[in-house]
Amino acid sequence: PGVPMEIALNKESKRKTPTAIAFRNGERTFGEDALTVGVRFPSNCYIYFLDLLGKKIDNPIVDLYKKRFPYYNIIPDPKRNTVLFKHNESNDQFSPEELVAMMLEKAREFAQDSAGQAINEAVISVPGYFGQAERTAMLKAAEIAGIKVLQLINSYTAGKEL
Repeated sequence: PGVPMEIALNKESKRKTPTAIAFRNGERTFGEDALTVGVRFPSNCYIYFLDLLGKKIDNPIVDLYKKRFPYYNIIPDPKRNTVLFKHNESNDQFSPEELVAMMLEKAREFAQDSAGQAINEAVISVPGYFGQAERTAMLKAAEIAGIKVLQLINSYTAGKEL
């Protein structure tokens, strides 16, 4: 109350950053830079991974995702019965939660640069169609990123607040 909300801009001075992460030659890139890598090396650029957040390996959405992105090496996570992305170049494995955590860390970096101070807490917006499994997975991603979630709010509500 009484404190206006400000939108932190990314390094391209834009309000929105594409949800994309690329790994190439030992380097990790985000957003527009990652999409650029993805043009030449699509299997190295992960996009739309929010679609798999909180999904079990036998979920029909996982099958649709595999058909849409046949160049990704998606394997079952033996511990949680969810999915893992196996990176072809390094054999590293990433869960959707880990990829989201990387994006959250990058978003926090933008916010800290804008605010000029450390940020450890956040309100995170999630799509209205997210169920309990997806919301729990988002909380796990924030935990991996070292962010204390004050509240998860519906993205439609978040848009009204702006």
